[in-house]
Order: sequence, then structure tokens, then C-alpha cells
Amino acid sequence: MTCKSWVLGALMTAALTSSAMAQDASGDWYGILTPPGAGPQHLTIHIRKGPAGLEGSLDNQEAGHANVPLQHVTVSAGELTFDVPSADGHYQAQWVSDYHIWLGAMNGLSLVFSATKPAVRHAITLDAKVLETYVGRYELSPQQDLTITRQGDHLWAQLTGQDAIEIFPETQKDFFWQVVDAQLTFQPGPDGKAIGLILHQYGQNDPGKRID
Repeated sequence: MTCKSWVLGALMTAALTSSAMAQDASGDWYGILTPPGAGPQHLTIHIRKGPAGLEGSLDNQEAGHANVPLQHVTVSAGELTFDVPSADGHYQAQWVSDYHIWLGAMNGLSLVFSATKPAVRHAITLDAKVLETYVGRYELSPQQDLTITRQGDHLWAQLTGQDAIEIFPETQKDFFWQVVDAQLTFQPGPDGKAIGLILHQYGQNDPGKRID
């Protein structure tokens, strides 16, 4: 999954700011990293001001790593960078003021950090007939469609120009991604077939109407 491979919805068109009001980055930040061929890894970075500037450490929940040192933590003109020497990692991101997130990549893998810790979500099983009512194409913006497809009893979501990623049911109408902190709520019509959806991400709720 490359840096461009799953940044959802309005994040694709959100204005990046270099304002001094952006962030000094101090605090705890939460993100989800999904290496190729591996499951999602929930990361937390702790950034604080030290005697010589910014300092930091990283926790990896799945790997059982805590307080992994960060080096060269810098914030300048709305850009955050740091290195993870033990993993030969380099992170570079820009502040997106509309979403209050750092939007960037770690060694080419998309990685968004938010000050809000992702909720723990659990998938349920839905009948394929229910899933079929959500299959279609939805317009999030004039430039971005979200296409929902079904493979057996699994649903997949694909943003324009991006890879298709599986989404998981939390309720009959609510679905979530495992690789990014985002959710979908489908809006059934009178016949049960979805007429629209709402994309929930980083405090924003972006509607999409069915167009196909």
C-alpha cells in the first residue's frame, strides 16, 4: 500500500496548511500502518518538548513494542518529520487543519496520525442478500466516487484511482475499515436498496449519493 493508496474522501482534496497555528506536535498521536502482506498495526507516538528540542517515542500495539525512541523530531512550516532508527523508518507528514491530523507516509506507506484514539470495533456477519443492497457507486464529490463491490459475504470499497479495500460490518448499516480509522453508514431506500451513504472520518461526516 503506497502513500497514495488509502486516504479517504475529502482528505484527497483537503487543503494542507503551513500556518504557525497548525500544531507544535506535542502530545500523543494515534495511527494505523498496514505493511504489504501484513495486518494493520496500531501505532502511538508520544512527542514532547525536551531541553534540546522535540523528543519522542513510539508504541506498536500488535508487535508489543513500547517506548521505541524517535530521532530528529522536527516541525517546520506545518510539516512533521521524524526517524525510527530501530526500524530504519522515516516519517514525513503535513498538517491538515480541517481534520486536525498529520497526513503523511512512513517509508512510502500511508500513515495518518490523529489526536483521537481509534475505537475498538468488532465485525459481525451479514447475509449476502443484505450486502448486495449496498453494492453500487456513490459520489462523494465531483472528483471522487466510492465504489462498493461484493465478493461472497464480503464488501469492498474503492475510491476513484485507489485500491479496493475490504470493509467490515459493525451493524446492519454501519461498516468500518481496519487499515484506516474511517467508517461508512449506508442509507437504505424504501425498497431496502441503499440510496446513499455517509463517510465518517476524523470528526467529519461526508455524504455520498448513489449514482449507479
